[in-house]
Order: sequence, then C-alpha cells, then structure tokens
Amino acid sequence: MDLALLTRRPVLTGAFLMLVATALLISSFFLGSFCLQGPGGHGPLATRLLFLPVAVGTVLGAHLAGRAIGALGPRLVAVPALLTAAVGLAIPAADTGTVALSVGLSVASAGLGTGFVAATTTALAHASPGEAGLTSGIVNTCHEFGGAIGVPVVSGIAGSSIAAGHLAAPDVLPTR
Repeated sequence: MDLALLTRRPVLTGAFLMLVATALLISSFFLGSFCLQGPGGHGPLATRLLFLPVAVGTVLGAHLAGRAIGALGPRLVAVPALLTAAVGLAIPAADTGTVALSVGLSVASAGLGTGFVAATTTALAHASPGEAGLTSGIVNTCHEFGGAIGVPVVSGIAGSSIAAGHLAAPDVLPTR
C-alpha cells in the first residue's frame, strides 16, 4: 500500500466526510429505534415502517448529489449536505415525538445520502486508475468505521441523557 495516498487532501477529506456521515446515519438508526420502540411505544414492524422515509431520503439525496456534483463540484454539494443533515437532526433533538423523529431523520438522511456521494467523489476525483481501488477501499473502510464509532459515541451521549431523566428509558430487561 502506498502510504503517500493517505497524505492527499482529497482522499483524507473524502474519507473523513464518509466517516462522519456514516456515524451520523447509523447512530440515528440505532438511537431512533430505541426511541420509537421505548418511549414511542411502537412495535418492531411500525418502527421499520417509520424508517422507510429515511431510506427514501438517503436514496433521493444520493441521486440529487450525483446530478449536482457534475455542475457544482463536490465541495459546493458537501457543505449544504452537512447543513441539511444538521437541520434534520436538530428536529428530533427539539421534539422527541414520533412525527418529529421520522421527519427529522428523513431530512437528515437526504443530507447524509448527498454526503456519501460527495465523499466518494472527492476522494476518487483525482485518483489514477491504479490508485482507484485502494482509494475506494480507504473510503469504504471509513464507512465501516463510521458506524462502529458513531453508535457507541452517540449511545454514550444519549445514555447520559437517559440517566439524567431527559428521555424515558425503555424497559430492556423484564422485571421479576
């Protein structure tokens, strides 16, 4: 592996954007599931159905990014994508209701789907054909690390909020 590839700004930027976007999306799925099934009182099937708009948002964001990057470039697409994700995640942070959670995560996922495409495009735009596979591997590794890092970090933050009584904790273990 050519370690000099890791010193290139577009590769590092794309990999970091992928790590952040994946951390936000996967941790939102994880924490959102607990909120919908615990305090929200929804069963597993209803929770899955409530996440359908989130999946649609991700696909729409990725599709729009593919079109916009050609005209605007990845930087002018990535910044609004992250701002959209921030606005979307602020909605359920302000109101923990089912509608707010579903709408907020759907908006956030549209921004994050856009971020995924911007991250990949940023990293691969200047890679030579001989470096494209390794560059793609770096970005995809950051995708996996994003989920692995995001869930424990966000869960730790949410856990302290639950312990402080800001959110009703779901019953995880049956009482005897």
